[in-house]
Amino acid sequence: MKRVAGIIAILVVLASVVIAPVYAIEENTEQESTTTKPTDTTLEDKKKEYEAKKAERLKELEAKAKAKTDAAKEKRIKAKCQAAQGILKGVSTSAENIKTNRKKIYERLTGKVEELLPGVKEAGIDTTKLEADIAQLKTLLNEVDANFDIYTEKLNSAVESSCQDNPSSFYELLETARNARASLIDSINKVKEFVINTIKPDLQEIKSQLEKQKQSSDQQTEQSTNTSGTVGG
Repeated sequence: MKRVAGIIAILVVLASVVIAPVYAIEENTEQESTTTKPTDTTLEDKKKEYEAKKAERLKELEAKAKAKTDAAKEKRIKAKCQAAQGILKGVSTSAENIKTNRKKIYERLTGKVEELLPGVKEAGIDTTKLEADIAQLKTLLNEVDANFDIYTEKLNSAVESSCQDNPSSFYELLETARNARASLIDSINKVKEFVINTIKPDLQEIKSQLEKQKQSSDQQTEQSTNTSGTVGG
């Protein structure tokens, strides 16, 4: 009986040794199941949510900064716009005078080139290219006139605007006047380049042909004179 009791005691101890780790494993398993690691999908969603909130915050900050900048800008415009309008009025008057003077110069230039045509034709030199040059020059000069009108119109609009009541509108008008001025300068430069790079070389070519004709004519006259002198002798 003592042996049986001893064996039973050993079995109980062994059972407790075997069962305890099982309970521990089950407990750990339950803990792991309740604290599972976040999946890749969950992390990606959280990252997207963070980025979206970050972008929204940045957008709000930019909007506040812009509003603050716009307010400061309008304040600066109001402080200076009336003085600027006085300057712009003078610029507009000056632009009108420059337009008138330039037009006279351009008309004189075009007229002189056109005056050459009859004599050049009479000399038997082809004037097709020169006539095309004159037509193109007139087209370019018309563009200059149109751009002058647009520029002065934009200047006058800025001068006449209520800059104190609507400084933003005044600033926009000023920007359109600046753009019109850039277009005007570009069209004037096109005329200058066309005269230098096209009309001038074409006129030089005609001059060269006329000089060759003159030399040939002089040589023929000289030969004729020499021949007459020899016969007379």
